[in-house]
Amino acid sequence: MALEHALGQDLSQNDSTTGKPGCITSVGEQKGDTYGYTVIVRGPLGALAGLVPAKGADHTACGWVPDGLYVDTATLKSSNGEATITLKCVDPGGDTQQNPAAPTLIEYQILMSEVQMDLIAHPDITSSQTALDECIKWQATPEQNRRGSAGGQMGYQYLDENGDYQPVSQPAAEKFCYAWERGIHSYNRYYPVIEKKSYYRRVPGLTLVGLKGQSPTGTIDQFSTAIGTFDEPDISLSGYASAGFFKSGDDYRSSGKGFMRSEQWTWTPDYDDENLTWIYGGHSSSGNSNGGNGGSSK
Repeated sequence: MALEHALGQDLSQNDSTTGKPGCITSVGEQKGDTYGYTVIVRGPLGALAGLVPAKGADHTACGWVPDGLYVDTATLKSSNGEATITLKCVDPGGDTQQNPAAPTLIEYQILMSEVQMDLIAHPDITSSQTALDECIKWQATPEQNRRGSAGGQMGYQYLDENGDYQPVSQPAAEKFCYAWERGIHSYNRYYPVIEKKSYYRRVPGLTLVGLKGQSPTGTIDQFSTAIGTFDEPDISLSGYASAGFFKSGDDYRSSGKGFMRSEQWTWTPDYDDENLTWIYGGHSSSGNSNGGNGGSSK
């Protein structure tokens, strides 16, 4: 027999509360990163077949959906003329999840990023101005003349400012010439990258309507003003000065948990060289002219 009566109701007739046939036979709640609510409706297949609500439907569109929630998934199953509709509803959050907004979850990921450097920038070369000068002059010498007997014996040589050949005498410069001739013109260095992912039920500062938001209004007020400048992250790494991190990324995107903000900090050893810090906008984390608007620098 098909299910036609439950809890004293004639399931083939419209329910006085929802205006639809069928009967809610069970509900369930789930609390976590998102608030979930499951509604199970049973009734005759002929009465329920055309009543499966669409994703994003609210209480106005479907009376089975609790007020303030939206349908995430809806399924219909039937057997022997009896039908069951299962609605999984979610609460995308209200104004208190928007502005001000605290993330429901924060994740950190530490990466070691590969950076390819010119071989002449190797610390063994740059630590000696004499060796660096010899490497530069050797590279400026015509390739066919980079070996000769300057200095009394065959070896690497370069043209000086007077047009005379001089021997490459610095051990570090000799190593450079040897590697360069064998096609090694660069080397890899590895620097840490801190990535912070903050999950929000709603985008901070925006007013959204519906499950994922339709025609959002407002201003995102949590966006970094420190992009391209030195900016200390929330966590520190042993062996790497926090002052050496600069803000290298900040973006928002929709995710399965609502909305995610991804921030990135990349470390550079140049942070304490006053002749190089201009490249990264100095040490200021506010008033950056390279981009970014908003109130928060983190």
